[in-house]
Amino acid sequence: MKNLLLLTILLNSSGLIAQNLIDNQILVQLSPQQTIERIIDLRDSAIKESKLISKRQNIYLLTLVDALSAEAYISNLQNAQDVLFVHLNMESSLRYVPNDPQYSEQWNLEIIGAEDVWEITKGGQTFLDKEIVIAVIDEGFKVHDDLEENIWLNQGEIANNGIDDDNNGYVDDRRGLNIETGNDVHTEVDHGTQVSSILGAKGDNNSGMTGINFDVKIMLISEAKSISEIVEAYEYVIDQRKRFNDSNGTEGAFVVVTNFSAGISNQFGSDWPIWCDLYDDLGKEGVLSVSAVPNSAVNVDIDGDLPTTCESPYLITTTNTTEFDVLSTQAGFGVTHVDLGAPGEDVLVTRNTNEYRFGSGTSFSCPHIAGAVGLLYSLPCPQIEAGIFDNPSKIAEDVKKAIMENVKTIPSLQSKTVSGGRIDLAGATDALQDVCDSSVGVIELNVSLSSDFLCIKYETPDFAEYTIDILDMVGRLVYTQKISPPLFGSKRIILNTTPQGIPSNAFMPYLPSGMYIAMLYNDSNVITQKFYQN
Repeated sequence: MKNLLLLTILLNSSGLIAQNLIDNQILVQLSPQQTIERIIDLRDSAIKESKLISKRQNIYLLTLVDALSAEAYISNLQNAQDVLFVHLNMESSLRYVPNDPQYSEQWNLEIIGAEDVWEITKGGQTFLDKEIVIAVIDEGFKVHDDLEENIWLNQGEIANNGIDDDNNGYVDDRRGLNIETGNDVHTEVDHGTQVSSILGAKGDNNSGMTGINFDVKIMLISEAKSISEIVEAYEYVIDQRKRFNDSNGTEGAFVVVTNFSAGISNQFGSDWPIWCDLYDDLGKEGVLSVSAVPNSAVNVDIDGDLPTTCESPYLITTTNTTEFDVLSTQAGFGVTHVDLGAPGEDVLVTRNTNEYRFGSGTSFSCPHIAGAVGLLYSLPCPQIEAGIFDNPSKIAEDVKKAIMENVKTIPSLQSKTVSGGRIDLAGATDALQDVCDSSVGVIELNVSLSSDFLCIKYETPDFAEYTIDILDMVGRLVYTQKISPPLFGSKRIILNTTPQGIPSNAFMPYLPSGMYIAMLYNDSNVITQKFYQN
């Protein structure tokens, strides 16, 4: 049942790269001296217009009556003689730039490739609209106007009624938690406000700056200064995500990452298991954690740092890079314990006074990674959605792997960090294609017929080349096509089975009444299905 549900999600998804397609227009390039009239019958009622747009390259633009007709023509023309190229027309677009007036000053978001990813998603919800939450653990906050819409609210708690409504041990923790007071009245400190703005200032609202996520919920946890308070803060996050997991999303919060832009110098994780073990506990529930190195040029592998030297597959540690893509001279490093770099010098942030300023430090590198994690979870990715409850720790590992293995290599970070590079959000997004449109683990084939069209939907366990054949009941091949399953998007082929819908030199004739066999196969996998044409 789970695989069938996931397959349905996959087939109904419009995909990441299909968003600019003009679904009823086809570009067709023909061999020199060939004309479109010799390839197809322009009298077909499905064709609205044919236009030669390049004499030199012999390219035509066909406008069809609808998307289904266009897909049918593409499927048939792909194997037609003298057809060199066929594809749906596409619209170009300017790289997405938010309308926030101070975005032009946010060099840090451009350098990590955020604009490319915003073409796909701007954050906030998963593929099936689960609210994504990033927990920011800090000394304090004063919610800036540019953050107000993105603050997480504890739906299990009624504000200011003096009751622990959700029975989590805290009274009135509606807008997060002040560890010291046990409620949601946060200490007004600039630091947490600034950190939060990088990962989640409201974007595209004609005001101030934008965060990496235009829309995301920020869980505020303040007064986390001592180790005891830090432990309590992480326990709060674990409880909220566990409630979410155990209730199938009806309670708690879908926290995907924590941001802790602080630490304790000259301490080693091996001496503090009560702290470090929490990262594994968070990871088991599906929560990654991000931390920052000291703001001094120390080798944490030698000098120590908490939590940088904690050993956990669910912890990402970051150092500070500049606008010139070099390691800051005032930032820690360590080839064993510092994972990667992120912008942190002279980056635009909010201030408690509803103003903005430029700040520097590893504290500002950290939310670039946490914000990236949140944005990656919002990709239109059925596999992430399917794993949220079934295998949350695996999805967290996949997201971290995508970030770590697709950094922008920087010489000054080599021999100074694990990855040798700076976060590349666009690269991590591309890498997640192996997760987001990997198979559900089986080969599937579903053939359906309407009066004029044959629809072949399929699923494959890999991205290798496959062949689709259609045979009649005496074994004669009536249609064949090589396919490479798309990385993103629906997996289907639509064929026009009426005589006028088939190009005169196409391999497949129209299908007369009878029984047929559809076969999807390569050297490793094969599946067949019988179907009837009335």
